[in-house]
Amino acid sequence: MNSLKPAVATKVLINDDNFQLILKDGRTLGIPFDWFPRLKSASQAERENYDLSPIGDDINWWDLDLNLSVNNLLLGYKEFNPGWSLQEYLARNGITPPKE
Repeated sequence: MNSLKPAVATKVLINDDNFQLILKDGRTLGIPFDWFPRLKSASQAERENYDLSPIGDDINWWDLDLNLSVNNLLLGYKEFNPGWSLQEYLARNGITPPKE
């Protein structure tokens, strides 16, 4: 049985029409904002206000209520439910997001 090793991002680069992930293994992954309506409609300042998790497995845009898994991005997943709210999920489960 093959098991997928978790991908680890070490850096996020924000461009005008996409963002890039620099992965620990040396690969670069480019993701168009067209895949994520919240990022596409966000200002450049909002796009640049992200948190890369300490282990590099996901990216959070708290102000945009968007959390993306690096592994899912590698698999080509797009925003499948733009109406879903991470903030509402966290509130329902009694979890407080980190503050700056």
